[in-house]
Amino acid sequence: MKDKQPFNKNTLLIVGVIIIVAIVLFFALRGTNTNEFNSVQPTSQNSENINHPDTKKTVSLRRGEGYSRDNPAPINKSLITEYQQAGEPRIKAEITLLQALRGQEALDKIQGINPYDSPDEGQEYVLLKIKYRLLEVSEGDKGTVSQYYFNIVSEGGAFYDSDITDAGALLDPEPRLHRDMFSGATHEGWVSYDVNIGDNKPLLLFEPAGLSDDSDRLWFKLY
Repeated sequence: MKDKQPFNKNTLLIVGVIIIVAIVLFFALRGTNTNEFNSVQPTSQNSENINHPDTKKTVSLRRGEGYSRDNPAPINKSLITEYQQAGEPRIKAEITLLQALRGQEALDKIQGINPYDSPDEGQEYVLLKIKYRLLEVSEGDKGTVSQYYFNIVSEGGAFYDSDITDAGALLDPEPRLHRDMFSGATHEGWVSYDVNIGDNKPLLLFEPAGLSDDSDRLWFKLY
């Protein structure tokens, strides 16, 4: 009967290396699969996919896109929001400030309709052209855009009183902003406000009653 050979130290070392390599490969492959899974998850709860009627492609948009009172959207920047008036269906809409006239330019356009219109002392007119695109309606297929959804906020943060809420409202140029429409329709209209002559950085705020949260406010610069 032969004596048992002692266990070779080199063999033990090789086995140990093989085990370590196997463990490293296992965790490396597991991490790769996890990263691939995370890469397909939504990046934000505010991300929205809409079908753009002009391109027929799905465009990824973010409500408000990070714009705020401290960082208002410039003219011709389109922003998306959602809102719901009491007793009304929920609306998703795209808002764009197309044009902002102020001072003599706004006065000339308004007096072309009503020559007797003039701003109060220390104030001047701001005349805005706004585009509203009705994207979705939660129930039915009709919605409304109204001048009452918008306000002018001063550089110091105060809301301006608006003539559009008074019986003697300004006679805005045609087409006016208020309009009923079906889902998918787009309307462009004018609305006018009074601002202080020395207010150099007023803002337009879209804030109808019933916004889901403050992040759905839309801010546009008027300067």
